Amino acid sequence: MVFSLFGVLSVLLEALRPVLPLIATALLIEAVLVVGALLKHRKGPLDWRGARNISAIVGTIFFVGALVLAPWVTGASHSQLAGLLDYTALVAASLGAGVAAFVACMPLLLCLRPTHHSSFE
Repeated sequence: MVFSLFGVLSVLLEALRPVLPLIATALLIEAVLVVGALLKHRKGPLDWRGARNISAIVGTIFFVGALVLAPWVTGASHSQLAGLLDYTALVAASLGAGVAAFVACMPLLLCLRPTHHSSFE
């Protein structure tokens, strides 16, 4: 069976069409948070380490949650995962969810966490 890129993209568009306004809103909020974090960076150095650690925890939680819930969302169960391809797709989708959660949390945490003030100022 031959897959075309446009065929895959059209199926993906039809699957995501009901939630496109939600995705657009989330991307707009994320862009505002990134701008807020960059403007906060002008006031002092940002707490990258603290924000990175918390974002990593959130990303790990989303990764594990996606491992557990992804088959259920598609109407399947873990018992229906048959081969290496199924497990690879599940782990890849879960990893993508974890990385997306990490990336989405970072600007928010950079905006919320206080900036570091060095003792030399």
